[in-house]
Amino acid sequence: MADLQRLAAPRPSAFRIPLQAILPHLATTRWADPVVLLVCIALTAVAQPHLLAADTLISLDTATQYYPWYAYLGDSLRGGHMPGWNPATLSGTPFAANPLSGWTYVPAMLVFALLPLAPAVHVYLLFHAFLAAVGGYALARVLGLSRAGALLTSVAYANSGFFDVQNVRSNPFASVYAWLPVALIGVELALRANRWHARVACWGLAAFAMSQIIAVWPGQGAYYSAMLVGGYIAFRTFLCPLLVAWPRASWRATGSQLATFAVHSAAVFVLALALDAAAILPRLEFNSLSNLAGGYTGAEASVGGLNPREWLLVSVPGYWYAGLIVLALATVAVFLRPPALHPTIGYFGLTSVGALLISGRYETPLHWLLYHTLPGFAGIHPHAPERIMTVAYLGPALLAGAGLAALEQREWSLGRMKLGARARGVAPGLMVLLVVMDLAIGGAKARADVALTDSQNGADKLTSVDLMAYFEPDAAARFLQGQLQWSGTPSRYIGYAPYTHHGLWWPYTTRFMDPLTAMLEVNNRALSLGLQDAQGYDASHLQRYDMYFAVLNGQTQNYHDAEVFWAGLQSPLLDLLNVRYVVVPPVDQLDISDTLALRRFSTTVYSDKQVRILENPTALPRAWIVHSATQMRPAQALVAIDSGRVAARSTALLEEDPPTLAPPFDATSDQAEVTLDAPDRMVIATSTTASGLLMLSEVYYPAWRAYVDDQPTHVFVADGALRAIALPPGNHLVQFRFESLALLIGSLISVASVVLLVTLAAVAVYADHRAPR
Repeated sequence: MADLQRLAAPRPSAFRIPLQAILPHLATTRWADPVVLLVCIALTAVAQPHLLAADTLISLDTATQYYPWYAYLGDSLRGGHMPGWNPATLSGTPFAANPLSGWTYVPAMLVFALLPLAPAVHVYLLFHAFLAAVGGYALARVLGLSRAGALLTSVAYANSGFFDVQNVRSNPFASVYAWLPVALIGVELALRANRWHARVACWGLAAFAMSQIIAVWPGQGAYYSAMLVGGYIAFRTFLCPLLVAWPRASWRATGSQLATFAVHSAAVFVLALALDAAAILPRLEFNSLSNLAGGYTGAEASVGGLNPREWLLVSVPGYWYAGLIVLALATVAVFLRPPALHPTIGYFGLTSVGALLISGRYETPLHWLLYHTLPGFAGIHPHAPERIMTVAYLGPALLAGAGLAALEQREWSLGRMKLGARARGVAPGLMVLLVVMDLAIGGAKARADVALTDSQNGADKLTSVDLMAYFEPDAAARFLQGQLQWSGTPSRYIGYAPYTHHGLWWPYTTRFMDPLTAMLEVNNRALSLGLQDAQGYDASHLQRYDMYFAVLNGQTQNYHDAEVFWAGLQSPLLDLLNVRYVVVPPVDQLDISDTLALRRFSTTVYSDKQVRILENPTALPRAWIVHSATQMRPAQALVAIDSGRVAARSTALLEEDPPTLAPPFDATSDQAEVTLDAPDRMVIATSTTASGLLMLSEVYYPAWRAYVDDQPTHVFVADGALRAIALPPGNHLVQFRFESLALLIGSLISVASVVLLVTLAAVAVYADHRAPR
């Protein structure tokens, strides 16, 4: 093990010569690494100039999901409350439990709570680019590379075509990518530490990084990262000592090695789960009730993947580009095997090759091995297996740094003239600049390719916009906002302007940059506008709501979407959702079938050159009282209401035995007035002369609790997906509160873990300060 630590120790670097030429005496001081880190950050900014531009590159996912969600998260935190529920889309849906909402992801929570949306997005994107650069440099230094080699590792890792694009197109990919080196630094330092307090502090660093990966992408991103980090702990524990001592040693796992592996793995992953418990527990609850419970199904279970020819794209400027010079230097490291090529760096090279192999759509022996040894891998990986490339770029970057270190140590000559020490010292800096130029060109090519994409799902396209203008309310949105404020009564809306191509319905998300589509207030715009939409775009829906829309439309749709089709406009289920307004284009932009379907919305309450807003006279209120109920299964209940056999205005269809009800003396005297409609709380003043059911056009979720005059009462599932409670005769004040036990317990665990981590860090600092030098 002493040999291992000696090999892992930082080495003197020939890069000190050009540093001394620029800043005398700097390279021999403690400020050398911080200065090179600043150089890493500056070079990353040079390679990705779009991050400093006034406008922002957006994609379908960032424009319709991440940025509105993060802005809502920031607004909630500024208001001092925990965002458990999102009332703006899908007629209400869990927020903190949404896997991609940003809840417990510290950068999103801090940046969007402290800054307005547009500057927050700029800071957020820059943070991840700089974190990838700093993490890549620090990991390379920890693994023993010279400053020149670590600098090259940094720029290679932070500026790959993959990261360049994903940072602005699908933020969770870039977030996982950026935090991965930090987790590995913590693991490596913990394995080296010879004092308990230092080891605990390093476990805390690794666990925090892993908790952020779990928070931002709890599916494939967290799984692939755990594979890499867990595999690294195993490699360092069992194989690395063998490789260092080869050929004198023979492999045999000892009890101490098994204990070391178990302790380090448990410390990192258990603490990471505890830190993120505030998100994990609610998400487990939500997942069991969502459309993705049990994983992807049907055609979505196995999609995407790279074919063998596409593996070569890592060497071609574009989306998958790792850098041609980077790959060449990595090859140099493999063949020259310099002292800087520590076995741990070789581990990352091998895992990168393995990731490339299993990114394919065809099953290989490696697929078979992982499917039969890793729990859950066979269920999560076949859906877009190319996503494993998120953890594949660290290997080439580290190998390239080792290759540059190998070239530093060789003597070079021009003809018969040997290069002097100063020339050899300048050469690594020039090589780094060439890599930056190469990757900058590759990144620009990747962004240009994606900007020209015209795929059916529209998710790949990048467009540069002024974010403030993009999310600014238009005239129709301001009208809807005014109606809500003027009436004081909550109501929902939908946008409707179907588009078909070759007989296929194209969702609104494919037109997220179309100004006319934006004027329909679709694509989750309700979240940033403070409105409430019955439609929405989200990978995770409640199963009940998906079934509701399938019956409403008479057909299913992509698992991301919940949109009202032509048949849905005529369904009583639409009225049941309190959809009072329908935003549509002018008459001349609709075909005859759409015009006929919209005929029942006879009153135009707003009109301009681009859109009209129609009022639905048969929309049910947000709350009403019925005195008749029947037990019926959800699917049957929805069909009964959709067909008109049951009038939801007067009869409730419950999943369980209905309570005792009585006809009122005067049905017109029933009153149910919403006096408070907050995201996590609703208050309703009621009055009735007989026992009845208070019905809400609000989606049922177990975390919603009901209270009648401050006394808890049971919440029924009504009409397939909505809420109802038993209401005694008389005047009552009814409250619905979002009280998620999973969110509460998870938050307590997370807070306790943070306190423990901070305490241990303070103890470590104190003990290190008191330790003899």
